[in-house]
Amino acid sequence: MSGSPRFFTGVSFVLIVLTLGVAQAQKKEIKIGFSIEAMNGERWQTDLEEFQQRAHELGGSVLTRSANGDDDLQFRQIKELLKSGIDVLVFLPHDTSKAGRVVEAAHQKHVPVISYDRLASAPVDLFVGFDLFSVGIEQAKAWWIARPKATTCCWEAHSSMPTRKWFATDK
Repeated sequence: MSGSPRFFTGVSFVLIVLTLGVAQAQKKEIKIGFSIEAMNGERWQTDLEEFQQRAHELGGSVLTRSANGDDDLQFRQIKELLKSGIDVLVFLPHDTSKAGRVVEAAHQKHVPVISYDRLASAPVDLFVGFDLFSVGIEQAKAWWIARPKATTCCWEAHSSMPTRKWFATDK
């Protein structure tokens, strides 16, 4: 299940607002820092490619960093992005409990923070994620349809997600 449509709807809205509001007033390109915990998996690669394409269409540029699952590396990379003069930070935190320092560093430089997919443990300017209730309904529907053929159902999520594990078996 891909999160791309919801992600890009939310981020596209932000980019449009930023492009119209800031770029028009200042006549400059919007520089977006995009920090992702790791580029493992097709989803993140697809999301990033679509994000970069949309930002480019709107006249922005994207500086991307992948932390390979290392919280300290992600923090160092984000500090480098902030020093480079980004206008907005989009980030997918590896460990949401350690993300507060990222938000604080960005806000000290007056850079808005968009937390993507996982909500940071500090007040961000925008959160773009999923409607987990609707995701659960869709998963339950798929299981219900498959249940004549399958007696076991297993959902697994990233270790930082509160919905990490849910298992069910028929008795």
